[in-house]
Amino acid sequence: MLTRRLLVAGAAAATVFAVAHTAQAATPTPRPADGFVVTATPTPEPTDEPGPAKTAAGCGAIKNTTLSGSRAHWELICDGGLITVTGWVQDMDADGRCAKVKAVFASGTTEYSEAACPKGVKKNFTWSHPGAIADVYLYEYDV
Repeated sequence: MLTRRLLVAGAAAATVFAVAHTAQAATPTPRPADGFVVTATPTPEPTDEPGPAKTAAGCGAIKNTTLSGSRAHWELICDGGLITVTGWVQDMDADGRCAKVKAVFASGTTEYSEAACPKGVKKNFTWSHPGAIADVYLYEYDV
């Protein structure tokens, strides 16, 4: 079986699908990639500068994302009127940059993970605040 990733972009949102097919299949079947679908994420304008990877998501969302020199995983869990963002961020390159995850909650509260750097360092994070949605970003910065 061959698996390919496609980015299907609309005017206001992007959705990631994996298309799996065999030599006998006439038409590929789209399926959610890695068990998640990215929703309500504006399609970014292309630039030469590395930018944040962002997910606006609600209860039950799971995200695995990478930038040029980092990667992160997070999950959004709702219980008792609170949304919890839990996961990790890891620096993957010896490039003089660090990586962090930032979460902005519906209440307006913003949380930042510890810096993941140098190469190989992985930091865990968990935050809980009232609501059912959060904007979560992976970003890199120079040190």
